[in-house]
Amino acid sequence: MYKRQGNNKQKLIQALVNITNCLIKIGNLEHAEHHIVQLSQAIEAIKGSLRYEEYKQLVLVMQSKIFINANKYKEALNILNQVDTTKIKAKNIKLRYFSASSEAYKGSENFTVGEVYLDKAYRFTKNNIDISNAKYYIEKLSYALLANNSKKADAYFKKANKIILKNDNYKNIIAFNTLSLYHFSKKEFQKAFVFLKKATLLQVL
Repeated sequence: MYKRQGNNKQKLIQALVNITNCLIKIGNLEHAEHHIVQLSQAIEAIKGSLRYEEYKQLVLVMQSKIFINANKYKEALNILNQVDTTKIKAKNIKLRYFSASSEAYKGSENFTVGEVYLDKAYRFTKNNIDISNAKYYIEKLSYALLANNSKKADAYFKKANKIILKNDNYKNIIAFNTLSLYHFSKKEFQKAFVFLKKATLLQVL
């Protein structure tokens, strides 16, 4: 009976995590905050369990995501600095932490540290970093552009563009906007406009 109750509490926690993630992604931050309160309460109900401390770190990471989505990067970093990574064993929670840290540092214009966490996040994924990972190279290109590092930007553009050109069905707003910014930085305005138009068409759809 106790085992069944424990499983039900774990399921409730997972459900609240999933719902909160969805709310953050669609920008419904007020409701996301409400669900994080519920999540915290659900975690307190399993105090003493093996995953209690780990789940507490997860709550901090999710709270940081709300601030990141509200463009409050300083507040997000303050929360992320409270995370005790030694208490995180699950790969998916550690990945969330790396990804949130990357976004928060990038938003705070600390591009060096942000890029370090970006690499940690990708190395932690199942597929790691491979030659077909266009998303990774687009994000690296974004960091290079923000840091005004043209040499790095050129290198990552070539890798990303090579992958995208091989895929006629490739559609990604962030990628197209980033490629547009790259061409603008090179004063290749016609090419920049082509990618900007592609991004705009996807937004309309």
